[in-house]
Amino acid sequence: MDKLDTSLIIPQNSGLLGSAQLASRLVLNTAGASFPILFLDKEIEEQKALVSPVLIGHDNILNKELIKKGKLKIPPLQKSWGMAKVVPEAFNKSNALAIVGADRFGLEKILTFLSKTFPYFDDYKEGNPQIADVPSDLEGFFKGEKGSAEAYFDQKMEKLAGDIKGKVFESIKAELYLPQKNRKFEEYTRKFSPL
Repeated sequence: MDKLDTSLIIPQNSGLLGSAQLASRLVLNTAGASFPILFLDKEIEEQKALVSPVLIGHDNILNKELIKKGKLKIPPLQKSWGMAKVVPEAFNKSNALAIVGADRFGLEKILTFLSKTFPYFDDYKEGNPQIADVPSDLEGFFKGEKGSAEAYFDQKMEKLAGDIKGKVFESIKAELYLPQKNRKFEEYTRKFSPL
């Protein structure tokens, strides 16, 4: 990342160690950042001026406001669970990331997890899937790449098999065109039988 366009917003007296860890992780991946990046929720006067804020804690005034407006829905969380959820157009046209926990331990766990893995999903390691991959991967998926074409054809073949079950045909011919060669899918379709 060239620069960090976000701020972490925590409730007053939260004392969350994970907030400092996450702030450190975010700064490590940038060439530049404006400081401070960690703010108390009561310090935010112009919510519409926030750019991609990270709102930490269920007691966070801004999270409470998003819940009240119906923009943030938090499902029931089991004890010691945490959750990170994107809130589209939270206070302006900028999205927010709400990080909450069922309890303090759950919140610390999700903060620690993000601190250890960001910008990757599971493990901080070059080559692993990362958040920056999502837009291009989604675009490729909707273009028929990344297995979406194969999934579409598989679904259509299953439906066709159900429709023609019990009917007698002299022969059936099908031609499938994929964005790229896929040997495994080719083998699968050759073995596919509607009977």
